[in-house]
Amino acid sequence: MTAMLTAVPFRDDTLLASRADDGEVLVAVKPICVALGLAWHGQWERIKRDAVLSATIRVIRTVAQDGKNRDVFCLPLRFLNGWLFGVDENRVRAEIRDKVIAYKRECYDVLWRHFHPTAGLALAANDAAATAPTEDDDDADTLASMPHREMRAWIDLVREARLLGGRRAAMAIWDSSPLPPLPGYRAAPDAPADAANAPALFASEALAAAPGQYLTFAAIYRAYTRWCTDQRESPLTKIHFGRQMRAAGYVTKVGGGGGMRFVDVAWV
Repeated sequence: MTAMLTAVPFRDDTLLASRADDGEVLVAVKPICVALGLAWHGQWERIKRDAVLSATIRVIRTVAQDGKNRDVFCLPLRFLNGWLFGVDENRVRAEIRDKVIAYKRECYDVLWRHFHPTAGLALAANDAAATAPTEDDDDADTLASMPHREMRAWIDLVREARLLGGRRAAMAIWDSSPLPPLPGYRAAPDAPADAANAPALFASEALAAAPGQYLTFAAIYRAYTRWCTDQRESPLTKIHFGRQMRAAGYVTKVGGGGGMRFVDVAWV
């Protein structure tokens, strides 16, 4: 795919990432290796040897400063720590050890907040905690009274549940934690949604109203099938998915190139 890379400042370095058409955030790996002083070839070989990471490699074609096309090898953001945590800080040079640890601890959050500015879990928590609590502000009071280490431990547990058991597992952990309710989130019913209702649930979590904008049917369907995998549900066929989305109020039109698109929507 051809895409523009976004420069994201991180400490004294610059991270490069891009949002793909299917909504996935892709992170360029080589610039991180260079910033950390790691041998790119060795890390690339390690990624290719890993059964999970090798299956997630994505290639972005971008225009370099010399005007020529360059292939940039990326990992999805949700798998970035799978690679970073495989770098043993006890086996790197002493002068870069602290930096490796800082990347492990902070890199994911910085990129996640950049591409999800209105929904970042850590950012929302920090913002609420920084707000002076009032008698009517129970959420801010909860966060302000919670030790930072405890808050981070809960958020890390939610993230791990998301990777292992899907979105519902993550939200079940969040609901049982002392963390405040997420804005706009309604707890899912105990019984899993049936397949026919899944597209509407997916759309409510992934899409936002955006008059004048559009997303291709193919991109949304790819995101939906990935969402189904996370939820451990079987996706509907494209035909049935389109019918259920239209029944939920989403509008489709034929684009200029003949492809179907959903109009007046954008990724959350």
